Amino acid sequence: MWRKWTQDDVLLQNHCITWVK
Repeated sequence: MWRKWTQDDVLLQNHCITWVK
């Protein structure tokens, strides 16, 4: 289910991307 991104979502995504890299 889609929902609007929040600041926490962005930070979480950035954290995951950094961790993967």
